Amino acid sequence: MKYDLRAMDAMTTKLVTVSPKETVLSAVKKMIDAGVGNILVVDKDGLVGIVTEKDIISKIVAINQRPEKVLVSKVMTRKVVTSTPNTSLQSIAREMIKSNIRRMPIIKSKKLVGIVTDKDLLRIAPGLLDVLVEKLKIERESISESAGFCENCNAYSRSLVRKEGNLLCPNCTKL
Repeated sequence: MKYDLRAMDAMTTKLVTVSPKETVLSAVKKMIDAGVGNILVVDKDGLVGIVTEKDIISKIVAINQRPEKVLVSKVMTRKVVTSTPNTSLQSIAREMIKSNIRRMPIIKSKKLVGIVTDKDLLRIAPGLLDVLVEKLKIERESISESAGFCENCNAYSRSLVRKEGNLLCPNCTKL
C-alpha cells in the first residue's frame, strides 16, 4: 500500500491572524511575537489575504511608508493559493514552486485550519531522506548479493544466496 504524507501531517495549526482593518505595524508586532514570517488576513467570511515579510519590505520599507499609518488591506496579497488537509505534500510542494510561494494556507469546509510552509516541508524532509537511504541500502545489498563470486568454490554466479553468512552459488548451497 502506498502512503502519501498529506497537508494535515505537516501543517501548522497555531495560526497568526490579523484583520484587514488593522495597521501593518500591528501585523508586524504579531508576527514578531509569534516568530513567523507571515500573517493570515481574516474577516468574518474567513481568509481574505496574506501578508509576508516580502510584502512589508517591498510595500512599506522600500518606499518609506509608515507602518502605523498603512492598513493591512493595502499591502496584503489577495489572491491566496490554498489547499486542503488531504492534499499530498508532494502536490503542495509542486504548487508552491509553480506559484513561487513559500506558504500555503489550508482550508477545510471554507474554514482556515492550518498553513504549510517551506519550513514545514523541510522539517519532514530529513525523515524522508533517512527512509530513502535505508531503502537504497537494502536494494544495493540485494543487488550486490545476487551476482558475484561464490565464497566456497570461487565460481561466478548471477544467483548467489546468503547461507550461514556466506554468499554461495546454487551448486554450493546444495552441499
